[in-house]
Amino acid sequence: MAPNWGARFRLLADLLATEATTRAKKPVVQAVAIRKQLEQHHDALERMGVKAPAAAQTWPDLTIWARHALLGEPETSTDEHATARWRGHVLSSSAGR
Repeated sequence: MAPNWGARFRLLADLLATEATTRAKKPVVQAVAIRKQLEQHHDALERMGVKAPAAAQTWPDLTIWARHALLGEPETSTDEHATARWRGHVLSSSAGR
């Protein structure tokens, strides 16, 4: 059966919107926002047969999970390039303030 891409993209859009609104906040605030989004989409994740990440506390952690669980990319233990891109994005976003 084909993945429900509409549901996956809705979840990703919500996560991206939350990341945009919390990127300049403290890590604890980001972790709470991540957990709230995952809880909000719990039923959709279950219907997709996707397990929420056990310990996604940062946006780079969540990115690794999403790339594997939602987009079907091969799982890696770490993705230094994604983390570096995210940190660069955060730094460039905060520099404009």
